[in-house]
Amino acid sequence: MQIDKNEPFDFETSTDAKLVSKKIYEERLLHCKSCTSLLYKSTCQYSGELITYRARFSDKQCPYPHNPKWNKVN
Repeated sequence: MQIDKNEPFDFETSTDAKLVSKKIYEERLLHCKSCTSLLYKSTCQYSGELITYRARFSDKQCPYPHNPKWNKVN
């Protein structure tokens, strides 16, 4: 799946069970955007991933050492 950051992501029609809800995604992004480890306003210093990508997946958690800011969703 190719993600275009300029196109809105359609959470309602996605069939991928590994994605979080729109609410959880937005909450995760708020944590990431306020994190001191955010690079270039888009990239996590610890995972090296774009935050808009990492925050979508239920099997991912914040990689911030010692105290993750958000967790995996079952």
